[in-house]
Amino acid sequence: MEIGRASVTLPEGEHIGIQVFTALDQTDADGHRKWLAVAAIGGGKKVDVPELARRSSIPAGFLQKAREVVTAGTTLILSDLAVSPDTQSKPGFNILSASVAPLGTGH
Repeated sequence: MEIGRASVTLPEGEHIGIQVFTALDQTDADGHRKWLAVAAIGGGKKVDVPELARRSSIPAGFLQKAREVVTAGTTLILSDLAVSPDTQSKPGFNILSASVAPLGTGH
């Protein structure tokens, strides 16, 4: 479920491609949430979420709303690629789903 999108201004000349992070249930010494880098696609520079946030321009309203809903396990996708039909999933696309096996099946 998408919780929002916002334009972020990166430092000039920086290319990050598409990067995927998962929020951890830990914070650093400054109280910032720790993130696990899950994937990097597109040849961009590997980024650290709190460091990138300090060096970038993120709309304050979006940042505040995001902080209110981010919990451990939240996925964050950062990209400097343009949004187009090629960079979006079709409606109904599921990355992960779970089902419960009927009792007594041994699965």
